[in-house]
Formats: sequence, C-alpha cells, structure tokens
Amino acid sequence: MKTCINTSLLFLAFIFVYACNPKENTQNKGGQPIINFVTKEFDFGTINEGEKVQYNFKFVNAGNGDLIIKSAEASCGCTVPKFSDKPVRPGEQGEIAVEFNSEGKPGAAAKNVTVRSNTNPEVTILTVKGEVIPKPKK
Repeated sequence: MKTCINTSLLFLAFIFVYACNPKENTQNKGGQPIINFVTKEFDFGTINEGEKVQYNFKFVNAGNGDLIIKSAEASCGCTVPKFSDKPVRPGEQGEIAVEFNSEGKPGAAAKNVTVRSNTNPEVTILTVKGEVIPKPKK
C-alpha cells in the first residue's frame, strides 16, 4: 500500500514538473526574428487639410527565425496601417503601409502605429508627423 502511494506521489510530481516547464515556441522553430526598420518616424512636412499622405515603413528580418507581424494598430481613426500576415524569412524585407487622412485634423499632427510581432521586444512604435494647414473659413 505504501509503495502504491509513493509511486502515485512520484508520478504526480513528475506530471507537475513537466507541466510547469515552458513549452517550445512552435511558431518559431530555428531561431529568433529581429525586426529592423529603416526608419520608425516619417515627417510628411506641411500639407493642406483634407490631403492624404501614405508612407511605407520598410523593415528587414535581421534574425534567424521567421518574423510574423501579429497586428498594427493606429492611435487614431485618421491613420490606417496595412501589413501582410505572411511570415518574413530571415534576411527578407517587408513593409507596413500607413495612410494618414488630414481631414478635420488642422495643426500639428503626430500619429502612432503600434506594431506587435513575434520579436523581443514584441512592440515597435512607428510615427507619422507633420503640419496640417487648416482649410480657409467660409
């Protein structure tokens, strides 16, 4: 009876230790991706209210594992990021297109895009900024 209890406790301890170990990252076998943007900030200069400005933030995967962009979220509805959900292989390039619509946004503008990926750190902040000349008052 005592042997049965000891065996059961040993078995449960083994299960507990095994369950507490971190699992292998199955999305990224072979290495860690590194996202290197050419620039993280784009200054569009001065535009007239109502104009749209687009910029492609280019990056390279400088790591040795596939890079996956999980999300790209703008700080405002006037800014729209677009990206591919396909993995970027080590050494390959990718881009995140960001469009800013200046309608109703006169004055200084600085809009952020929060990019989440399977890198460390997970979050990268991109910024588009500039000056919007207001429409003439009627």
